[in-house]
Amino acid sequence: MRRIKTGSLRIMHSAKFIEVLRSFSPQEFKTFGVFLNSPYFNTEKLPVKLYDMLKRHYPEFASKSLSKENVFTKLYPGKPYNDKLMRNIASDMLRLAESFITAESSRKEELKSKILLMNEFSRRKLISLFERNVEKAESILSQTQTEDIDFYKNRLEIERSKKQHEIIHKDIYINPKNREQEVSDQVTAISLLEMIYCNLKLTSIEKKFDFDYKLNFEDEIDQFLSSSGSRFLENVYIKCLYYNFKLLRTQQEKYYFLLRDFIQSDFERLPREIRRDTYISLANYCYVRITKGDDEYIRESFMNNREMIKNDLFTTAAGNIPNVFFMNVVTTGLECGEQEWVEKFISEDGHRLKDDSREDTLNFCLANLHYYKCDYGTAFTFLSKITTDDMTYKHNVRSLTLKLYFDTNEIEPFLSHIDSYRHFIAGNKLVFDKIKDSLNNYISFSKRIFCIKNKIGKFDEDDLPKLNREISECTPLINRPWLLRKIDELTEKTGKNP
Repeated sequence: MRRIKTGSLRIMHSAKFIEVLRSFSPQEFKTFGVFLNSPYFNTEKLPVKLYDMLKRHYPEFASKSLSKENVFTKLYPGKPYNDKLMRNIASDMLRLAESFITAESSRKEELKSKILLMNEFSRRKLISLFERNVEKAESILSQTQTEDIDFYKNRLEIERSKKQHEIIHKDIYINPKNREQEVSDQVTAISLLEMIYCNLKLTSIEKKFDFDYKLNFEDEIDQFLSSSGSRFLENVYIKCLYYNFKLLRTQQEKYYFLLRDFIQSDFERLPREIRRDTYISLANYCYVRITKGDDEYIRESFMNNREMIKNDLFTTAAGNIPNVFFMNVVTTGLECGEQEWVEKFISEDGHRLKDDSREDTLNFCLANLHYYKCDYGTAFTFLSKITTDDMTYKHNVRSLTLKLYFDTNEIEPFLSHIDSYRHFIAGNKLVFDKIKDSLNNYISFSKRIFCIKNKIGKFDEDDLPKLNREISECTPLINRPWLLRKIDELTEKTGKNP
């Protein structure tokens, strides 16, 4: 919504209908003028006259000529200013604008209009017109690209209308076509969708904020879908939401692979936001498994990211790529040895990052890429260009800086950076304790390996086998594959078998 600049005149600041008019697109504003000139919708001349005054000032309506006094003089020539009359015309314009929005919304909802027509023709006993609109409504429904909750609600409305029509006009209470079963199934499907979706959202909030919700009908839904209601899992929307819920709720691997298999089949029939959320569910599960030491899920995570990119499910409504997602794609790709693919991704899709974070995101990703290429000087150069205070970047920059000092074997900078990193984590109240543990474990193991490498302190090569086991079993821990690679590199030099 546009804001009027300070100093704009009173009518612009106070009239609610002006706020509504500002929200209109150019085409909508033009159509609103046609609406006002239609005697069916408006029989008064003043709204038309006011619209004609306003249209040359669309969309800001900030001209000095639109003061209350000037507008009143043109609407009521020769009359002294009357604020009550001005409030009345403003109220009329708001009412008409609301009616216009309602009419436009109805016009755009072709299927709902057909259902309304069906019901009206049935009520008026216009049987052939009722039947023709039933065919049109069912045809529109069959051509629906995505099967969202409205799809099933519309299907139910059509079935109920047909059922009611048969009762009233044909005296048929029990249909041999078994329409009662169809209606019952639609009610059940909608109820399942609503309940599973609600439980999925509640569980998601529980995981993020440690809340404790009561999930209604959780056990009953499980029992129903595993027995007499198993046929409802043939519904792609129910199946998708249910598997998402069970994966988040139970963290069982079988639901991860059930979802992975599912997205290879009827996935395109679902709404975009549901498909995107499904990939996010898979990504979150991969993250949990990676932090537990299941490194095979790094490639799983990368493949999920690639599919999101291929299906254009990673962009925001504004068409931007979230910076955290972009960095995650780069990091998992590099861990999987996909340097060529990552370099192409940075080059071709970097322009789609948000303007305010693009440079910092690209600088970090390019630093990461050059680190994996062992081009440490260039990696340091790109890191030095990052200026943001965003915590996401600060953690990533510090982690990558640690790796660079380690591989370049800069002893004093490395040890100094380790201490600085620890203080940074300890003083950051925005980081959850579990994440702090993961970061501190990473720092501790890095230091121990570095000290063995440089024969600093009490650690020596004989500690490598034990250290390897500790890293493999430690939870939570970030950068486990990198730590184990450093152990392997040191083992090759020392001949100590971990």
